[in-house]
Amino acid sequence: MAPPPQRNIAELVFDVGNPFCYIALVTLVRYRHTWNLELDLSPVFSPHLYDATGDGQPIPMELKRLYHEHDIMRMAEQWGVAIRRPQPASVNKVTTLQIMNFLRIVKESESMDTLVACTITLYEEIYGQQTPIDAPTFYHCLTKATPTTPNPPLTRKRLQKLLGRSRLTPKAEDAMKGLAKHVWEKRQVFSMPFTVVWAIPRRVEDRDADEKRDLEAKKQTRESDVFWGCDRFEFMAWFLGPEYAWCGPWPDGQDRSGAHPNVPSPVVDFVYPQAKL
Repeated sequence: MAPPPQRNIAELVFDVGNPFCYIALVTLVRYRHTWNLELDLSPVFSPHLYDATGDGQPIPMELKRLYHEHDIMRMAEQWGVAIRRPQPASVNKVTTLQIMNFLRIVKESESMDTLVACTITLYEEIYGQQTPIDAPTFYHCLTKATPTTPNPPLTRKRLQKLLGRSRLTPKAEDAMKGLAKHVWEKRQVFSMPFTVVWAIPRRVEDRDADEKRDLEAKKQTRESDVFWGCDRFEFMAWFLGPEYAWCGPWPDGQDRSGAHPNVPSPVVDFVYPQAKL
């Protein structure tokens, strides 16, 4: 049974410091046509989210850390995504606040497709290329053509403008804290990756009115559900309905595990938008 032509909405709340968010993003991008998804990415700095919930940051546990490291490596193998073992100095000891603020500015200034392209490219740079996030050349990946980004997300000129606007200031950090507070209070997001899905109206007669609404209005009127983690897509398919099948890491059901162990893997047919000046 083919899905209806109307698009469901999937909002992913993420932090680039979390590789499980990378798996979630890759999966949503792969399924966006099969499930008729309109993606909405929300870059949020994890510590701000923990502060907003009032729970504080999770207490680090060595065995849990080792398990998560093992888990992400086997998921990367199954998903065919290049994730090398984390470099502690690259992510854990250097805050991702600057990157998340940069992506916030990208979301405010560019199209959602450009935000998706920038986010995927930065994930590949961190976990595939293992480039330290404090390296002076870290953001240069957004202006270079690669096998997975034939059209770079940004021009050099545009990148410099966005970097200039994303300098960390008290006002910028307040804006980031406001985003964390928003997803906690409005979406009940308590950790990441966290996906909120708004399904198209079940009744055909309700869909015409729905199509005339903008994105935020649709979120106010549609039935929604929340999914924590990067391994909840089978439940997501069940929530959307029988027309939306979960076929594993790839929508065509093929096993491509370990297909690209040394280089970042393409996300199938995602068309990177032409960078604007």
